[in-house]
Formats: sequence, C-alpha cells, structure tokens
Amino acid sequence: MGAYDATGVLYAALGRRSRPPAALLPARSAVIAELARTSGFDGTAGRLGFDPSGDTTNRVTSIFEAPGQDPRAAWRLAGAADYSARLPY
Repeated sequence: MGAYDATGVLYAALGRRSRPPAALLPARSAVIAELARTSGFDGTAGRLGFDPSGDTTNRVTSIFEAPGQDPRAAWRLAGAADYSARLPY
C-alpha cells in the first residue's frame, strides 16, 4: 500500500505542477515543492500529507498478514503502531 500511495502522491504533485504546453516537463525543484505541499491526499492507507520536516502526517502504520493459498481470502490485521505522540527517530 505504501508504494501505491507514494505513487499517487507523486502523480498528484506532477499534475499540479504540469502546465501547458504538455510537452514541457516541470522542473524537479517545482515537483519537490509540490510534494511538500501535499495535504489531505486520500490514499489506501488513509489521508496523507507532510509536516514542515517532510514527515508524513498519517502516523499510524498498520501491518496485515497475507492469507494462505486462497487469493480471495481476507487479509488479517496483525498489528498497528501509532506514532502520533512521538516518531521513532
């Protein structure tokens, strides 16, 4: 889920920085600035954004256990860590 959401955040930032003519790519620095301004992005892991230090504002990490051989079986929540009060670093 993390990679999927990271890709979504990047595409959203690119979309906000892309301006006509479409043939021109936005400058890397402009895309990085847009990434830093990301707030309220609805991803698969919840609502995402970044604080002034560049850390995610979604500070709850969930860990799911994959089912056995049945691809239709539901994934099971194995645990969660809430870093709302303090980040681990």
